[in-house]
Amino acid sequence: MDWGIHLPQLGNQVSRESLKGFAQRLDALGIHSGWVSDHVCWPAEFESKYPYTDDGSFPAPNDMAWLDPLGTLLFVSACTENLKLGTTVLILPYRLPVVTAKQLATLDV
Repeated sequence: MDWGIHLPQLGNQVSRESLKGFAQRLDALGIHSGWVSDHVCWPAEFESKYPYTDDGSFPAPNDMAWLDPLGTLLFVSACTENLKLGTTVLILPYRLPVVTAKQLATLDV
């Protein structure tokens, strides 16, 4: 069985050092893949209740850092040897198609 783990790309504690160390540890442990998600920004306020918490509040502050998924994957690819990389979500309407294709082709080198 192959195991994949979501890379730490959000929160104020994320740094180059922590991301690099995490990814290299996954690689050393033989973890198959590392994954990232995509959010360009958060709304300042939510009008509806968040469905996945008991009290309906969103579980993260609206000023939480969220690294760009493709930049994160490109960085991790330079720090690891065998770790496969992917996105759980990539919100394509927010991105220029040609630039996104170029970034993904660069990642595939």
